Amino acid sequence: MTHSPATKAIPKDTMPAITLQLSEEGIDKFTALLQSGVEIETNAGEPLLQFLEKIPGFTPEYIDNEIQTIFLDGTAIDDVHAPLTDTETVIALSAAMPGLSGAIYRKNSIHSPLRSVHHQYDTTKVDEKTISIYLKLFNSIARDRGAEMLRQGVTLKASTMLTFLQTRPWLVDHIQAVTINDDPAANTDSLVDTLRNTERAHLSLTN
Repeated sequence: MTHSPATKAIPKDTMPAITLQLSEEGIDKFTALLQSGVEIETNAGEPLLQFLEKIPGFTPEYIDNEIQTIFLDGTAIDDVHAPLTDTETVIALSAAMPGLSGAIYRKNSIHSPLRSVHHQYDTTKVDEKTISIYLKLFNSIARDRGAEMLRQGVTLKASTMLTFLQTRPWLVDHIQAVTINDDPAANTDSLVDTLRNTERAHLSLTN
């Protein structure tokens, strides 16, 4: 193997910008990375639906028909108009999950009263500020929309990407070139060293 030379996120000038050139099928194999979450900036108080519609491919129809389970900070919610008020809020999106638990957590499910916890919204005035949201995509949602997000570029914790690569060493075979801050890296060791020495990174994938 030889090496050579997006969704609004945290400004790239504060972190390394990493571009990976992958084999034709490589990008799809990286979509599982989105299960760990990517960081997106938004305005405090923005409704969840409005936030999601800014993400590539998340049309109102897709959100309504394909996203069947929404977790906000670990709690299943039904209201896509819920306001996003706290920094480092975690949003997890999933297609329909199997079994009774899947039915309970599905949005607007008749089984929703069986949930042990129901999300409470803060309806007080929200300060005008920018907050960071961690968005996680699972199952077919990641497969459907992940590649486009990764092509446009995402911000994520460097440790997340490092663990992802270390637990899937076979992915290195799909990396054809690495660029770090517009400079070609000699090999993937440079990528690993960069991830070990920073907290966050801006990652873009290309063929």
